[in-house]
Amino acid sequence: MIWSRLGRRQKSAMASAIDREQEQSVRRVNAIRFAGASGLLGLYAVLDLLLQQAEWGAGGVRIVASYWLIAGALFLGGRRLGGRGSVLGVAIALVDVPFIFVLLYSTMGTGSAAGTAGFAVGVFALFIILSAITLQRPLVVACAVVGSALEIVLQVTAGVTVGAMVATVLLLSLVAATCAYLMGRFRFLIETTARDQLRLDRMGRYFSPAVAELLSQAREQQALGESRELTVLFSDIRGFTTLAESMPSEAVVRLLNDYLTCMVDVIFAAGGTLDKFMGDGIMAYFGAPIEQPDHADRAMWCALHMQEALHRFNLAREEAGVPALKIGVGLHSGQVIVGDIGSPRRREYTAIGDVVNVASRLEALTKQLASPILVSETTKARIRGPVKFVQAPEVPIRGRSGPLTVFVPALDPAAGELAGIWLRDHESILALAQAADSTAVGETIESVGADDSNPWLAKKRAPASAASR
Repeated sequence: MIWSRLGRRQKSAMASAIDREQEQSVRRVNAIRFAGASGLLGLYAVLDLLLQQAEWGAGGVRIVASYWLIAGALFLGGRRLGGRGSVLGVAIALVDVPFIFVLLYSTMGTGSAAGTAGFAVGVFALFIILSAITLQRPLVVACAVVGSALEIVLQVTAGVTVGAMVATVLLLSLVAATCAYLMGRFRFLIETTARDQLRLDRMGRYFSPAVAELLSQAREQQALGESRELTVLFSDIRGFTTLAESMPSEAVVRLLNDYLTCMVDVIFAAGGTLDKFMGDGIMAYFGAPIEQPDHADRAMWCALHMQEALHRFNLAREEAGVPALKIGVGLHSGQVIVGDIGSPRRREYTAIGDVVNVASRLEALTKQLASPILVSETTKARIRGPVKFVQAPEVPIRGRSGPLTVFVPALDPAAGELAGIWLRDHESILALAQAADSTAVGETIESVGADDSNPWLAKKRAPASAASR
């Protein structure tokens, strides 16, 4: 029942998109009709009134003038009706097709009646195709039925054989069936595109834009549970509860939104996955769903640049005369279980396991040890970048039998390899995080391939000074 409600909501959104396209299509048809009627009226005025061509006479000017007035009324009415303008699509079957019939019937005595009836077949087929633009199958059927009936009247008047009449009806029916099939394919493409966009938007809440785009092209493998080695990051604002108690609720929400936006930009720029917000806290991890052999370096780079981003964030706060924020970040690496976890009502792609718990404990220890970042021994062993570590005092961690060896990191260009993620500078974070796809930032990043384990590879080396910040 839950899934049926979700399915109805999705279908409703798709139906709304199709309705909007139908409304726009009918307005286009109204504009085409008015333009065509204006041109036809001018043609009749010249050939009948000025040049007095017999085949263009027989009262054709009056008929075309009446049609022009009706076309103008439909054009103006469609603009005023707005979202209800799609109902005017029925005018193709009730106005346009009968007009062609009356116009051609009135001129059958001035030339070849059989030729006029044959010409009408092509015109009626054209209106059937035009009705398909409105994406309304009943209208296509109505045009085919009305056009076939009026064509038979013309052919009977012209003395055409019964076999030719049957062939004409079959031809118009085939045109209508083809248009109906194409409309069905078009609706299918709209629904598929809307469904893919919905899935991409949903993944965009957790993954960087390039990763989300890559995953959207794959099957639903990310929904399956699997064991994966990755690095988990927890961060939290120190003393936020006390700070929030002294602020209006609107200011608290605005502060959190601005702060979290800043931090998520850094996480996405590092190729990380945002797991969840916990009030002022953040959980993210590196190495899933896209496998990243350098997940520890990415997490370390992210933690350092989160501190730098916070420094820049605080500069604006200090100018406004408000206190600066401080955060603590904990990193731990190891085997975790990742997958789409939850109930049928609500599911989330997340990571679970002891590694997650330890990373959360390390973040809590940053306040006790007065350190902005704490890294576990397992994470330290996996880092190859320019970072030096100072061992912190051993502190017992809740849930573990003995104390855990932890380290305080600091950026040191001489301490490690300057490659991969460490070639990024802070100025590239915003461009990378906000890129809609892998081509949106030009030469900053390469296009993402199916076999790429590292979607954020730079084409250009950043200046060495950027890494020493």
